[in-house]
Amino acid sequence: MAIYFPPSLQRFEPRRMVFSTWVDHLPFAYDLVGEFRPKVTVELGVYNDLSFFTFCQASG
Repeated sequence: MAIYFPPSLQRFEPRRMVFSTWVDHLPFAYDLVGEFRPKVTVELGVYNDLSFFTFCQASG
């Protein structure tokens, strides 16, 4: 039986880190964008650009 080991736990290290309540969601956002590879990503309520840079890092 294989154990699921998400990409964020294998190789994700944020290139930008600031204080934010969003920090706990970074691995999930990284995996989500990396898996689905959306053509367009919309972000509302940017605070210190932390989630935006995570989305960019996942798509690059």
